Amino acid sequence: MRKVPGLVAAALLATTASASPTGQVNIPSTDFQGPRSVHLVLGVAPDLDDGAPAALGLTVGLFHRGLVSAEMGLDLDLDLESGRPLGTGLGGIDAKLGLDLGALLPGAPALALGVYELGPSQEPNMLYALASRAFGKLGRLSLGYFFGASSVLVDPVGRTDCRGLLASWDRELSEISPRLWVGIDYIGTRSSQGALALGLQLELADNVAFKVAWRRATGDGSQAVLAQLEFDAG
Repeated sequence: MRKVPGLVAAALLATTASASPTGQVNIPSTDFQGPRSVHLVLGVAPDLDDGAPAALGLTVGLFHRGLVSAEMGLDLDLDLESGRPLGTGLGGIDAKLGLDLGALLPGAPALALGVYELGPSQEPNMLYALASRAFGKLGRLSLGYFFGASSVLVDPVGRTDCRGLLASWDRELSEISPRLWVGIDYIGTRSSQGALALGLQLELADNVAFKVAWRRATGDGSQAVLAQLEFDAG
């Protein structure tokens, strides 16, 4: 299985869990599914208030041509207790296009441009750009910026807060096990998307991984513990 994980089902919206494009803990990353490969995610946030929200996410690698890659995904939000969709059930469409490390110039960072939670008017509809670079055993740093729907991304008192910083650090904990990974990331908005998160992933088999994460919302300070099971095929 790919060592860099997909996003944990990180309650990107305050009341539901949500799958997302290949990423870190909450934020997307510059990693991509391989061509015609499939990444299936089941994420749960059992300690949130409205039942036991879950997300079923499917991401498909579209192509890798030269130094350019693309992927696309779709999320379905569920209530585990009833087995029924939450709201419309559609958690949003995710898609991104990227350039490999060094594609533009020798030593240039890997780049990604994409959208996630793209959907009806109640979705965040976020567009982002992201760059990342690894520094040996120190791990990898990622920095980017996003903006989204001004009518949806508002702070706790209702003011628009629809753009901000994306940042993360991640590293394989090879000193303990090559199957163990840790990541920290941050979304710089006080809207429902904003959060500081810490995640830990264990690769259970070549194509199966389990991830657990802690998330603290930057807006209202609420916290959640989240879990995710990931499967790769192709």
